[in-house]
Amino acid sequence: MDILSKNLEEIKELKKIYNENKVELYETENTKIDIPTLKINNIYLHSKYDPVTEADKITELLLKDKDDLDVILLFGGGLGYIQRLLFEKVIKNSNLKILPYIIYLEADIKIFLTSLKCFDWTEILKNENFKIFLEADNEQIGTFIQSIPTKRIRYYYHRPSFMLYENYYKNIQKYISYILDRKDMNNATFARFQKVWTRNIIFNLSNYINSNNLNSLKDTAKGMTAILAAGGPNLEKTIGFIKKNKDFAVIISVDTAYKYLLKNGITPDILVTIDPQFWNYKYLENIKINNTIIVTDSSVYYKVLQIADADNYFIGSSIFPIIGYFDAKSAARGTLAAGGSVATTAFDTARIIGSSEIILTGLDLSYPNRMTHFKGAFFETRFLTLSDYFKTAEFMSY
Repeated sequence: MDILSKNLEEIKELKKIYNENKVELYETENTKIDIPTLKINNIYLHSKYDPVTEADKITELLLKDKDDLDVILLFGGGLGYIQRLLFEKVIKNSNLKILPYIIYLEADIKIFLTSLKCFDWTEILKNENFKIFLEADNEQIGTFIQSIPTKRIRYYYHRPSFMLYENYYKNIQKYISYILDRKDMNNATFARFQKVWTRNIIFNLSNYINSNNLNSLKDTAKGMTAILAAGGPNLEKTIGFIKKNKDFAVIISVDTAYKYLLKNGITPDILVTIDPQFWNYKYLENIKINNTIIVTDSSVYYKVLQIADADNYFIGSSIFPIIGYFDAKSAARGTLAAGGSVATTAFDTARIIGSSEIILTGLDLSYPNRMTHFKGAFFETRFLTLSDYFKTAEFMSY
């Protein structure tokens, strides 16, 4: 069995692509020391003299303070001299208990296949800490990066590869920066709220265990139209539309808008509330809910789980490990998406119930007339009440 076939046996999907497309590999050239190099569009991807020494010098620079690294990100790499040296030094021969990840991003699958023809990659291909993305899109790469520690990252830009595929690598670089910024914000959120979440979960345990699985809502309104009511200023302008269509659509309300809909003679079919903080509970304070499904989270402010009977609540799986001690089947409950707004979760709820059409109302996100919520919303009233010459309502809103 030749080297290429041996390598392809490790990745069945790659073998399938290779066989189905009959990929023509690049022709390599022998260097002065009789090992291969590669030239594409008159650009050499490695030294014409000694690619190994070249790669060794680069890895020495990359591996300063290597014990502190979480990830090494490689943008391109040609035939793999640098990749294989890094694998030897950082993963294979390392004494660290927690090994860093090496992520190799390749814009041209033919380059990688050509390297498989030249060198034995089988040990690397089996390793869980060496990840290879071939002509991958942003989302595939971003999803993986979100799942691993990324506090200390080192980047390597293979200059010849960058010259050949500049737009591809720049686009990925920009997206990775966006993902890492989001992770930093999420980590800051965790640091700020972890005590609040833990306290709420402990208070909510009995109600959580007796609640319905989120999955049981799947496709319960398949083919129907859903109207999502958020708490933005323009909810007032669309309240007539919601009232007119309340008997012909599933009305999904976020917590901010719930009392306002009731005041206008509309009883939402579904209420979505996930915020762990006391102040958000003020939107639902002093009400008893009977005829509305409540989609929420195990970490929601604990009094939210006291405004209705257990049968009204539908709760998904939890990202918090503590839940696993009390509910071994938490993962089977289903997953509820979250984002920067409860409206994200409400939209996902509409998706879960199988809505064929989702109409968004009150989702301004643009501060029309410098307003954040509809008139009469709890926070708007509070800001106006507490405002003064030096601390205006607008200041408190932002």
